[in-house]
Amino acid sequence: MDATTRDALVKLVENVHGDRCVDVVLSDMMANTSGNPIRDSVASLDLCMAAFEFAAVMLKTEPSSAFICKYFMSREADEFRKDTLECRFSNVRAVKTAASRSESREQYWVCRGFLG
Repeated sequence: MDATTRDALVKLVENVHGDRCVDVVLSDMMANTSGNPIRDSVASLDLCMAAFEFAAVMLKTEPSSAFICKYFMSREADEFRKDTLECRFSNVRAVKTAASRSESREQYWVCRGFLG
């Protein structure tokens, strides 16, 4: 199932019992890379937006709640962080894991304190 569809979101929400009942949403999704940096960045951001949509429905509004999402660095990703994530979480930071190659554009957003 395509994680970016409305049906996927509905199925995910249905499988979690209760309203706003999760403390953490972790998305390690990544689209298959094509070698085209623009296309790959767009596909990555589409998955991040789908994961955030689920998080916005299911995360508890508590200081300890967290949304962690893998993404490719890009101008559009920076805009999504500024326009969406930083408005909905008390703390947002980008983290590059030690396991990631230095030349890779792959990072994680670690967002804490969902504001609703």
